[in-house]
Amino acid sequence: MRNLTPWKIKLRFWQKEAFDKVKILFNNGTKDFLSVATPGSGKTVFAVRTAHHLLEQGSIERVIVVCPTEHLKKQWAASAFNCGINLDPAFENSSIRETSDYHGAVLTYSQVGRSPLVHGNNCAAKKTFVIFDEIHHLGDNLSWGDSGRIAFEKASFRLAISGTPFRRDNNPIPYVKYKNHQSIADYTYGYTDALLDNVCRPIYFPAYDG
Repeated sequence: MRNLTPWKIKLRFWQKEAFDKVKILFNNGTKDFLSVATPGSGKTVFAVRTAHHLLEQGSIERVIVVCPTEHLKKQWAASAFNCGINLDPAFENSSIRETSDYHGAVLTYSQVGRSPLVHGNNCAAKKTFVIFDEIHHLGDNLSWGDSGRIAFEKASFRLAISGTPFRRDNNPIPYVKYKNHQSIADYTYGYTDALLDNVCRPIYFPAYDG
């Protein structure tokens, strides 16, 4: 496996706070963590920081990112590479497993759905950390949700990040906790926080005559 370079990126306050919390929960035996944050808040850096820490500590042996589109696979791989983690964005199910010069791979939900057993076997063979980008794309009783359970049930840790941790069809999302049919986040960085940090602009509704 490619050597892991030291972490050099300074985290923003919320990223550091979420990172500290996920470390505590994972150290206490928790396998799933849901972080809800607004678009543009830096969810990717937080997720990659967690992956880097777990690799550095030897808690995991590989990292898998699951995202919605092929385009995002390349973005995730580039972001991870800038942080010292080498992920294969061109991995194909037919390859069975990523080559030894990678720390893991980036997949799409559709790709996992086509061959869940391939990814399930890989998680069983090596201690794996899975990052779900916009996890609401998974849904129970749906093909992608079922495949996600088969593929990643044996993962060592799972981190879900989303701005919208719910589905219109009200199906529960795998690896997400619920109370009274509502998802429960382990850490939330909301719109108010983003406004105060100048991450996003205020919503403005102009008035018109007539």
